[in-house]
Amino acid sequence: MSLFKHPNPFHRTILGNRELFVGEKHLTLLKRIKDQLKRNSISNQSKSFIISGDRGVGKSSLLKIISSESTDYNAISVNLTLYDKMVLESSEFFFVLIK
Repeated sequence: MSLFKHPNPFHRTILGNRELFVGEKHLTLLKRIKDQLKRNSISNQSKSFIISGDRGVGKSSLLKIISSESTDYNAISVNLTLYDKMVLESSEFFFVLIK
C-alpha cells in the first residue's frame, strides 16, 4: 500500500502524516511556529501567522500539521483562502475573516 493517495509521485498532495513532512527548512519553520505557539500559550497572548510562498513548496502541508497540533498549544487554526475580491477590497477580507 502506498503512503500517498495518488500513484503519481509528482501529483500535488497535502501531507497529513507528520512523519512525511521532511526537509531542514520545513522542519525549522515548523519548530519556529510551534515555539511561538508555546510562548503564546504561556503568556496568554494572541498572535497570527501568515504563511506564503511559491506553489508546491509545502504551505498546505505545513498548515495541516499545525492545525492538527494547535490544540496542544491552546490555540485554534483558521484557514482562510484569499481570492481576488478579498485582495482588492480590504473590507471584503475583514468581512470574511470575522464571519
